[in-house]
Amino acid sequence: MSDNTRLRTLNEDVAYSLFLLTNGGFTSAGTIDYRDDTLAAKINVYTLPLRLPLQTGLLGPIELRLTTGYGEAKTTSQQVLPGLGGVTEREYVSLLNFRLDLGRPITLLPDLVATPMVGLGTQHWSGKLDRNPLGGSAVPADRTTFWTDALLAELAMIVEYRYRWGAVNIRPGASASFINLSTLDGRATITPTAPDPPARGKATVDADSTILRAALRADGPLGYRLGEAELRWQSFVVGNYSTSAIGLFPWSIELGVAAGVELGAVGRRLVGFDPGALYLGVSYITGANFSGVRANFGFRF
Repeated sequence: MSDNTRLRTLNEDVAYSLFLLTNGGFTSAGTIDYRDDTLAAKINVYTLPLRLPLQTGLLGPIELRLTTGYGEAKTTSQQVLPGLGGVTEREYVSLLNFRLDLGRPITLLPDLVATPMVGLGTQHWSGKLDRNPLGGSAVPADRTTFWTDALLAELAMIVEYRYRWGAVNIRPGASASFINLSTLDGRATITPTAPDPPARGKATVDADSTILRAALRADGPLGYRLGEAELRWQSFVVGNYSTSAIGLFPWSIELGVAAGVELGAVGRRLVGFDPGALYLGVSYITGANFSGVRANFGFRF
């Protein structure tokens, strides 16, 4: 509907921001608040990437990653539509995604490693939007409920420099990822004020996205051991930038600290391979008009 253009833009911005926050490369869980002149949003996100390094005879070392992400956004916005008056819209959107990535680390220089990756996944979106007119407004009240399933395809390149300074590992790096979303199926129902009948149609989420990331992490020994495992500290800073013209925020910066253990030989004995390290910490994320706190389980590209 022509009178709903600005509200549709807000909905796209909220959905795209939710997508960005649930497709991170490291495990985290937390809440984020966003506010501007017309919109207040609370976004809860959870991500869990699992990694499996493999040695193959043909391709050499490869890495499998299975990423699960969940997010939900609750927003309230107020708009003035030309010639119609004011309207308040309350929206709830949830996103569940699964993605499988395959990467091949390539040593460019003794301490410089590039990892091209390809990924394929699926996403399930669902939610509802309640629109109510403000006093004296000619905008009709209605409710929209929707769901849609989408196919996700990804190409990414990660470049990381691995430097050791005494007992401290320093890892600056950068990545670029291109993601395409295409609808598999979806439905939407608009229920207006009685006695008008509900209107039903197809719900779609089709988009391309390019995301740039830069990060610096460092880790070192705490000087203690937990059984056979060495206790370590980690700190990191991650910057994200989206080249898309939509979204509540084009950039974000996250700073975090964590403590954990190197699983190494313990992991190989228990599960047959070295799963790396297990960390637990906290991070602070900020950007244009938003900030939040997340629990993190260490950072790794």
